[in-house]
Amino acid sequence: MTSGFLWYDNSSTPLEEKVRQAARGYQEKFGCWPTVCYVWAPSKTMEQVDGIRVLTAANLLPGYFWLGVVGE
Repeated sequence: MTSGFLWYDNSSTPLEEKVRQAARGYQEKFGCWPTVCYVWAPSKTMEQVDGIRVLTAANLLPGYFWLGVVGE
């Protein structure tokens, strides 16, 4: 992924729902569904949410989500 969409959500919403909300924001902006979402490393991890691969990244701050399409 060479470019992405940065989303911030510091609410108490469950992580899975935050990923869905961020993906909807990505889809509204770019017209397609993201395939990958990076979250802060110490976060609770999961493999996929609605077809989006969820990965951890130590370079993100808590509450931030970096979404994109792999291969771009």
